[in-house]
Amino acid sequence: MSSVENVEIFEDTKRLCETNGRIKDTLARSVKNQKLILEGEELSPVDKTRFSDEAKIVVSTERTFEAAAGYAG
Repeated sequence: MSSVENVEIFEDTKRLCETNGRIKDTLARSVKNQKLILEGEELSPVDKTRFSDEAKIVVSTERTFEAAAGYAG
């Protein structure tokens, strides 16, 4: 992909994020629920009993989107 195509894709994505109500709401909820964890900050222990399955670890040389599309189950 050329840099011009990348810019066009970015601009299209930006436009969708600003105009599509569902995407806009999802992004706002995501930003609202973000938490900054500073270096050295103590974290509460994770309740490991809440997980029913073992984590699946996938190592791939593909880019994130390509890898996710291939392993989307």
